Amino acid sequence: MIREMIKNPNPILYKELVQGMRAKAFIGIFIITQIVMVVATMAIVGSEGGSSNRSEEFTAIFWGAIAIPFVIFQPLLAIESINSEVKLKTLEMLYLSRLSARRIILGKFYSHMLQTLMIACTILPYVVLRYFAGGVNLLIECSTFVSIVLISALGTALSVSTSAFSVRNPRSHRARILILFIVFVFGSTTGLGGFTAFMRFGGGGGVNWMDFATFILMMPFVIYQVLSLGMSQVAPNSENNLFLKRMNCFAVLLIYLICRYFCDSVLPLFPVMFCFLMSALEGVFSGDANFRSSYVPVKKYSRIGLLVAPNRYAYFNWFNFAVLISVLLMILEIANDDLGGREKGMLIVVPLIVTLCYLVQLQLAQKEVCSRVNNFFVIGFVPFLLFLGIAFNDSLDNVLHNDAYEIFTICYIFYANIMISYGLAIQISRWKKEKLNTIHVVMATAGLVIVGTITMILKSVLIRRWEDFPALFPIELFPVMLDNKGVEGMALASIIHLQLFLSLLALHFMSSESAQKFFQLSAKKKESNQENDQVLVEEA
Repeated sequence: MIREMIKNPNPILYKELVQGMRAKAFIGIFIITQIVMVVATMAIVGSEGGSSNRSEEFTAIFWGAIAIPFVIFQPLLAIESINSEVKLKTLEMLYLSRLSARRIILGKFYSHMLQTLMIACTILPYVVLRYFAGGVNLLIECSTFVSIVLISALGTALSVSTSAFSVRNPRSHRARILILFIVFVFGSTTGLGGFTAFMRFGGGGGVNWMDFATFILMMPFVIYQVLSLGMSQVAPNSENNLFLKRMNCFAVLLIYLICRYFCDSVLPLFPVMFCFLMSALEGVFSGDANFRSSYVPVKKYSRIGLLVAPNRYAYFNWFNFAVLISVLLMILEIANDDLGGREKGMLIVVPLIVTLCYLVQLQLAQKEVCSRVNNFFVIGFVPFLLFLGIAFNDSLDNVLHNDAYEIFTICYIFYANIMISYGLAIQISRWKKEKLNTIHVVMATAGLVIVGTITMILKSVLIRRWEDFPALFPIELFPVMLDNKGVEGMALASIIHLQLFLSLLALHFMSSESAQKFFQLSAKKKESNQENDQVLVEEA
């Protein structure tokens, strides 16, 4: 990789790095961080010999002083990385320079990360200095420091990807900045607190160093999956970058399958679910790319071509597999925890079997004769499976530690809310005669949340036993299905199931139309190739 960077340097990286280091924001963060570090370190060293509680307070202040610039300020500096190109109208010049979307996004990300690492190198002496104050485990301190840097990298990747959305939606950039700031302040600090608590207090819950090492090993793949969202926004429709996205998900799964046998907790599960679910949602909300790149992968990779084809028919096949593997891993983890970790082999064997079945299913999906049956199977398999899990929860309680109903219900709730919102967004886009975009999805989701909340409030005020009244909106699945067991929950949510059925039917028609276009393009390409071959033969 280093040789490739030397032979083929990324101009975006050098430009952004030079400009970023000269920026007042970076210089200000650098100076303020050094001042805070000096004050915090002097206070900790000066407290040597004091009470242990006092020492713990200074330690918390020290790591808090490090976390604030790394977790909040440094990632926020990247929020204008792509938006600045849109404002200055220089993005078209980058396209003309034959830079791919992948190199543009990675160049922006690497430049901001190098700035972060420069500040990190200046902070390392303060971390080591605390070792001489006594009562400090250097290994734990360095591990916590690495964790903060990785969280900063994840935040920077999220900022770069968020900034890339301004390519297609420049007007909503300020709203994205506000939402991202709230996420960094509340979400990142909460996650950092739990993560450092594990490192400092022994991690309770059976977490060991192998869990931590596996999690750290997965983080670069999680970061790349986040950056892939920005790549999709920057890339033109004719550019296909799905291969690396899909392989990234399989790489995370492979690390999980290799390392999970040596781990004692479910910590490695979260990066796997994050990558697969993010990739699944990105795919199902993407549209058809009816260009040459839509059928070239199938011809080039005859066995797994549909895995990386940029059309809705392929996206829904991937969505079905990604959701299924995520739910399955979660259920297996819960069952393994109930058995005291005696069945770790199932955590490895079952995902491999499901992956193999998915690859076999792709072979059938590439045949036009099987496309209709395959499409119906893909759209309806996951909700049907979750519905069966809810209906027959008594039979699964022994395996899932009496949590079968709650597990399948929560999965069904989120699936129904997402799919119904998506189906409504499709109807909004058709009503406005526009191409489906993020605004339509936001409008659909916000409308369901508002109307559902209002109806829940009215029911609680007007009807004492309001849970006995049929549910009307997807958000009501939370109180209705969790408060009622089995048949009662199904009956009360009958209208919601009707909404879900209509949404899945709309998705089925959309995927069928995409499959028809896909096979038509493939047929035209084959006819064109045959005509060209015939002309060459005649000329010979």
